[in-house]
Amino acid sequence: MNILFIGGGNMARAIISGLCASSEVYKANKISVIEPLSITADALKMRYPVTIFDSATAYFAATAEPADVIVLAVKPQVMQIALAPFKGRVRGVVLSI
Repeated sequence: MNILFIGGGNMARAIISGLCASSEVYKANKISVIEPLSITADALKMRYPVTIFDSATAYFAATAEPADVIVLAVKPQVMQIALAPFKGRVRGVVLSI
């Protein structure tokens, strides 16, 4: 199962940490994160073996399989902007945190 996090802030990192810690259950190479802020993306790269993209465009260009689960981990005021590239492309479960 492929999981995509839109946003890589504190809440996303907490969930990613739990998923990576239970490696017998879930493989970190199935986790992708779209995080445009380089400082946040760099912190994720250093701590977790997940794939980081700086934009939805980069994610769609590099990913052959759509995510089975999309976790919305962005603030409400940027939700509309963050989700615009996904219109018509969502094929799985969407969770908002």
